[in-house]
Amino acid sequence: MMKKLPLKSKQYQQLEKDYKDWLNVLGYAQTTVESLPIYVRELLHYLEQQGKATIQQTTEQDIKTFLFHWKQRKNQTTGAGLSSTHINKGILAYNKFIKFLRITGRHQLEISLQREENNYHPRVILTRKEIKVLYESTYHLHNGTDPLVYGQRDRAMLAVFYGCGLRNNEGVNIDVEDILLDKRLIYVKKGKGNKQRYVPLTGAPMKDIIIYLEEGRKWFLEDHHQSAWHRKCNKPFPPKSITHSQAFLLNLHGKRLQQSGLWVRLKMLAAAARINKQIALHTLRHSIATHLLQEGMELELIGKFLGHSTLESTQIYTHIVNEL
Repeated sequence: MMKKLPLKSKQYQQLEKDYKDWLNVLGYAQTTVESLPIYVRELLHYLEQQGKATIQQTTEQDIKTFLFHWKQRKNQTTGAGLSSTHINKGILAYNKFIKFLRITGRHQLEISLQREENNYHPRVILTRKEIKVLYESTYHLHNGTDPLVYGQRDRAMLAVFYGCGLRNNEGVNIDVEDILLDKRLIYVKKGKGNKQRYVPLTGAPMKDIIIYLEEGRKWFLEDHHQSAWHRKCNKPFPPKSITHSQAFLLNLHGKRLQQSGLWVRLKMLAAAARINKQIALHTLRHSIATHLLQEGMELELIGKFLGHSTLESTQIYTHIVNEL
């Protein structure tokens, strides 16, 4: 595992920590903050093995040589070659690390690593019919609990990730105060790259969010350890001493519902709807983008809706539409 590679140099250890802190301060998603330094550790480990005791001894050629050998190595899990996705994420990590070194005055490297040509892998997309069936399954699926409140929360989840096209971490971090019903907007206060934006909230998604806020959400904050529901479930359920009252999507314990919990719930809905596709939360985002493009919305407007910083990020959906 890359993250287990040893670093003897105190300077390299500190650089890895400072790079992670730098990414965090810039507002990158937590998954990015955790993953990019792992790639950098592999580079620093390589430099140590080449007798480069400090980063100041590193040259552009050292980086190029490392990258050449790194691309040739096998995936430690599968034994196959590294995918273009993995390589491109590493290149992203190294380019940002080079920028970090320059901005913080640690070292100046005049090099910009180029991304690999992606081997295009079609994204999983749900059809409008599958979205409808998925939505309908929220009225029938329950897990030994009140199906009404769970269904209301499930529909609010679909409203956020499909109706509003939010990224995984954006939807998880939405607070009640970010739902601006009077303006028909959701305020995304910490999007990708720490960028803020407003996402329109209309039609069925807005209705589902209102119902969840006014009815179902309160149930997740209430104490049920002595209720008839608790006795029916016949399982330990401690009192709710601490709840996340500001969070929009809540779990059974009154805490902010995390990506893993949302994914499990989505998989349950998909199974109930008999959708035989490997879907995840971002499938909903890809699906709404594709459907908007099919309906004739301009690419620039879709990019703005999704919070893309460049049109290149949005153009992938033209490939998807052409293949449907």
